[in-house]
Amino acid sequence: MLIISLHVAIGPLTQGDLLKKYQLTWGALTAHIKQLQKAEFIEQRHVITLKGPRALVDVTQNGIQIFYNTLAQLKEVVGKIEN
Repeated sequence: MLIISLHVAIGPLTQGDLLKKYQLTWGALTAHIKQLQKAEFIEQRHVITLKGPRALVDVTQNGIQIFYNTLAQLKEVVGKIEN
């Protein structure tokens, strides 16, 4: 959910950005991206920039919906614990 939460807040990020922010290895990042793509939570597209080709990772509408549903469930649990 960390990758999705960051994307919901900031928008599409490159794989390099994700590596830096989460201090992951390329292998771990690739594994996470594949699982999230398989669940249709994120999508990846390749773009050409002034610095060369980059892979952008973005959250799908399905991913955004799951994120907000999970957030609501967490708020409910916290509310029950506080009461």
